[in-house]
This record gives sequence, structure tokens and C-alpha cells, in this order.
Amino acid sequence: MHGYKKPSLFASLLLITFLAACQTTTPSFGTSPPQVEQSANEIIAEVCKTFQPIRYSRTDTPDTIDQVQAHNRAWIELCGATIQ
Repeated sequence: MHGYKKPSLFASLLLITFLAACQTTTPSFGTSPPQVEQSANEIIAEVCKTFQPIRYSRTDTPDTIDQVQAHNRAWIELCGATIQ
């Protein structure tokens, strides 16, 4: 196929952006979506139940270990727990 050019990454991202902009976020019959209200403490409690500390291996790269330790420090700070 001589005349076919593979779309560039930029063109693909641009298309996705335009398609997302056309998305309807409210029902067409005029009602607004229900509002969800949660306190910061409720959100933090849910995050602490959902996310857990990450364990690393001695075979992991130093960069991976640094990232895991940063995640775990943030988890300890947010959730007030210790890693066992």
C-alpha cells in the first residue's frame, strides 16, 4: 500500500481528545447527576482499606526500591499504621 501513512502518536492523541470532548456527562432529560459528598476522613479511611504497603525484593533496582519506600512512607503518613 503505497499511499497509506501510519497515524502519528500526536494525531492519535488529538483524536482521543476530541472524542472525549464530545462525551455527554449529564442525562439528556435535564436532571443532574446525584451528588456524592464524603468527608476527608471517610475518603482517607477508604484509601487506607484499599491501598496497602508494597514489598520489594533484593533483586529490584535501586530506583524501584526508592519508589516503593516513598509509597510506603506516604501510606504510613496517611493511614497512621506501621508496616509489618
